[in-house]
Amino acid sequence: MISCKDTGTGMLFSIMKQKCHGRSVNNPVPTDTLKNPPGQIMTYNETSYYTIKEFPHNTLGTILIAFVHFPSKMYNSETADKLVRGIKIKADVEMIESVCGHKRTIVIGDFNMNPFEEGMLSAVALHSIPSKRVVKNETRRVSGEDYSMFYNPMWNLLGDDVDPPGTYFYNNSGQINYFWNIFDQVIIRPDLIDSYVPGSLQILTEIGGAKLITDQGRPNIKISDHLPIVFDIN
Repeated sequence: MISCKDTGTGMLFSIMKQKCHGRSVNNPVPTDTLKNPPGQIMTYNETSYYTIKEFPHNTLGTILIAFVHFPSKMYNSETADKLVRGIKIKADVEMIESVCGHKRTIVIGDFNMNPFEEGMLSAVALHSIPSKRVVKNETRRVSGEDYSMFYNPMWNLLGDDVDPPGTYFYNNSGQINYFWNIFDQVIIRPDLIDSYVPGSLQILTEIGGAKLITDQGRPNIKISDHLPIVFDIN
């Protein structure tokens, strides 16, 4: 089992019963580097905004994980830029999936987008959908082209039926104000949907006895302005 936490300030991964040692591989990846010795992490691509690695897994063989930290909306809020970032990472993920010969892929991190924004939803971008049943179709045809999909379980955490109602709080003075946002997300390829543990996804408000929220229920910015998420893959 892999228990994954996006800590807001950095990624924390606990790979149960496995010892992992890092190794970098230049991109594009030669086919003779694809044999992944037990306990070895392979790095396939690194940019300023994400890195894509392959991890060993006790039952699945290997899985690909892309760690994301896209630019803050405070510095760049253009919809077109967010769409381009989604297009770029998806293209890189698809290329590496083709090289590795599987689509057991997770993308996790601070997207600085909500699940309902174009960079997350658009078919040409991350195309991350809130329905497992739909995503298991694997592709959707738009204007004669097939586009691969991700399952986005973060939609289940929108709204105040779940507390806290987001991972990032911001009170702006504009006409539209969400107050709570879900910028920290995990999206999952169809091949891993059955390995994802339903109900395991949570927004954490405490780690190791340290409270991550204030008395007002907002992120404690002395620790981090984002709240972490946790989920399990069997």
